[in-house]
Amino acid sequence: MLGTADAEQALRHRIGIEQPQVLQEVLWGVGVLGGPAALRALTRIAMPADAGARRQLTWARALIAHRHAPEGDYLPAVEGHVRHADQIGDQATLTIGLQRAVATAKDRARLAGSTYGIELAPRAISVVGDHAEWTVFLNRELQFPEVVTRLRERPWIAGLIARWQLQRRAAFVKHVILATPVRDGVRLEIVRSDGERLYTGRAEVFDGAVRFTIADIDRRATTPLNLEGRLTARGVDLERIVVASPRLALRSRIATRPRVRTTA
Repeated sequence: MLGTADAEQALRHRIGIEQPQVLQEVLWGVGVLGGPAALRALTRIAMPADAGARRQLTWARALIAHRHAPEGDYLPAVEGHVRHADQIGDQATLTIGLQRAVATAKDRARLAGSTYGIELAPRAISVVGDHAEWTVFLNRELQFPEVVTRLRERPWIAGLIARWQLQRRAAFVKHVILATPVRDGVRLEIVRSDGERLYTGRAEVFDGAVRFTIADIDRRATTPLNLEGRLTARGVDLERIVVASPRLALRSRIATRPRVRTTA
């Protein structure tokens, strides 16, 4: 959390530690604040035996690559699942809008956790669901009008998704948005802080706007979601939205939990 050169060096010296849980925390820290030297060190080490540590190592490499834009593809693409309203049962509602700068400044003051080494834009996106509220903080280097030309120049940490808790007294960063230029546009990835990818999509710049599609990766414990829309300097225009209700997402999470038997 200090984000200093000494902190980065201290963490880099521990990337060979064997305890899986400690290694995951070390790799997360290196990914959050590391530079090109850290990426070279992470590239040289072998994949850990622990699945969680392997995922965190891949995520740390991808974070540094999207912050400093070296050559190479550090996060292979995965496909999202295209869904229709009649395929997911109960649906939820989402209200999405571009905030004013004053509202974003207030939200930024209550943001807890790391900003993953990016400067935040003066205007964020608010997302309000049936039982939760998020703020999407965007990368300052990708605000309008710069985003029209810069989005395809290199990989980016495009934004952070923070969920509001404690009666909206604090927002905690839960997901990171990565943008990677590809042949026919930009690949989007929404990744949890432990490196688990939940959503994927595409973006392209057209007629002064960023057109985007987002779909869930077909796996348990991910809320089924399809979004299509446009982000402009004036706001967010949604053209299609299919999202499952929180009850469906909760049932999916419960289904993944192992049964535990207790005895007196």
